Amino acid sequence: MSELYLRGVFNWWEASPAYQLSQGRDGWYADIELIADGQPYDFKVADSAWTPAQTCGGNYQGQQVTVSDTATLICGDKAQNLQFTPNNTGTYRFTFEKTDADELELTVRLKSQ
Repeated sequence: MSELYLRGVFNWWEASPAYQLSQGRDGWYADIELIADGQPYDFKVADSAWTPAQTCGGNYQGQQVTVSDTATLICGDKAQNLQFTPNNTGTYRFTFEKTDADELELTVRLKSQ
């Protein structure tokens, strides 16, 4: 998963090094600063080439992700943009884990304000 990036409106959908997933004790993660202005951030996780098998997102367009809840992602051509609307301005950790069923799960937590 080290070849994957958190890609969204917060980084112009680019595969930039600051948003590359890093391995931690709880899975693979990226920490990003977000502003709580009431607007949702659209995003996906993908490799640098948007390879369909390595592009993961929601089951439907605009699927909401909330703090501390776990969302199961789908990968491939049908993966849609996820949305996250922060309640507080701060640094959020987006953590991704593979399950026994070979699915990808996402949890978002507020790391610091």
